[in-house]
Amino acid sequence: MNDILDLSKIEEGNIDLEFKETDIRKVVGDVVNIFSLEASGKGLRLITEVEESIPPYVIFEEARLRQILLNLVGNAVKFTQEGSVTLHAFAQPEEKQGLITLIIEVADTGPGISPEDQKVIFMPFHQAQTDQKTHGAGLGLSITQRMVHVMNGEIKLVSTPGKGSRFTTVFYHVQTLDKVTGTQKPVTKESEKIKKCLFINEPHPLKEELVQVLTSNGFQVKDVGLNLSRAKKEIQNFRLVIFCCLQDEILRNTRNIFEKENLEKQHIFLILNVAPGFSIDSTKAVSIPLYGRPEKEIMWEFRKFIQQFEEDEKSRYLFYRASPLNDNTFFIKLQQIFREDFTVAFHTKMFDKIALFVQHIKELAIAYKLRNLEAYALELDRYLKDFDIVSIESQMRIFKKAYEIVLNNP
Repeated sequence: MNDILDLSKIEEGNIDLEFKETDIRKVVGDVVNIFSLEASGKGLRLITEVEESIPPYVIFEEARLRQILLNLVGNAVKFTQEGSVTLHAFAQPEEKQGLITLIIEVADTGPGISPEDQKVIFMPFHQAQTDQKTHGAGLGLSITQRMVHVMNGEIKLVSTPGKGSRFTTVFYHVQTLDKVTGTQKPVTKESEKIKKCLFINEPHPLKEELVQVLTSNGFQVKDVGLNLSRAKKEIQNFRLVIFCCLQDEILRNTRNIFEKENLEKQHIFLILNVAPGFSIDSTKAVSIPLYGRPEKEIMWEFRKFIQQFEEDEKSRYLFYRASPLNDNTFFIKLQQIFREDFTVAFHTKMFDKIALFVQHIKELAIAYKLRNLEAYALELDRYLKDFDIVSIESQMRIFKKAYEIVLNNP
């Protein structure tokens, strides 16, 4: 029904477009993350290729781009039984300075589409026939094509039966930006150290990539090498501490550091170890073994840890207030919102239910002067408008954890 309504709006020229600062790399990464589990379960390689020609930010319709890519990548993963699905993004400069042509391709090694079906694949309710399954779902590709056209673009299809398909979206006259001009989100002093990481390490082939993951997630990284005395002096300024060591003796010394320095659990320690026999008490630190593992697997686990860390830290400070909050009415209202709004929104994942939850949590935040909670509500509202499913799910997990913290420590 929503597809029918969307198609009707597009045909009538009533579709709402909001062009704003957009990080193409983030959009592409989010879409790939959504389908990574499904692709992995089918044994498919889900490949992301974002070329350096893509600028840091562009003025674009982020929410509609997500819808377009979710449909194209979703179809590719669904109908490809073996091989790979590739999402490739690049840009070409235009004559006028500050403008580019943005090109995003979704290619698969699936069953392909016959020349006859290619002629009608974008028609409403058409599904291309293959030896295994129908390619294209109802109104999806029709809406995708019309949405691309509304956004001053075009979509092309190249397909060979038995070899796969490639959908190419081309968007013209896209304005580029070097940096974000929006306002920063409010931050409390207690949460300032969340985005700082102390990195104790010796040279390793993955070091540069690990640091890049941290900086791309907004972390300030302090690299002290293997200077343990300096690490002891600096450690109080950091919530996240990462060790990457090859030598058993150094690993033992670093283990002594966090066992003695972390009695009150004010630091989160991550051990990246290469020694195959090294083990660590999970209550003291998280460990990611490096020995004999594929680089892709290691980096996936590292990114997952960073995401988990950020969610946990945001949860700790979500209900922070400068002065103590000793008001039973607040806790009653919070419990009511959790039961009546959040639980429904969390389990149904329906946008209207999430929007209602956002409205009520924002009202609560304003009433009790909870700046972090208000910023959280505004952020979640923005993700809803941007159709940012990955970030929406992350925000919902953050609230659930924060509520459990408040419940256990009123």
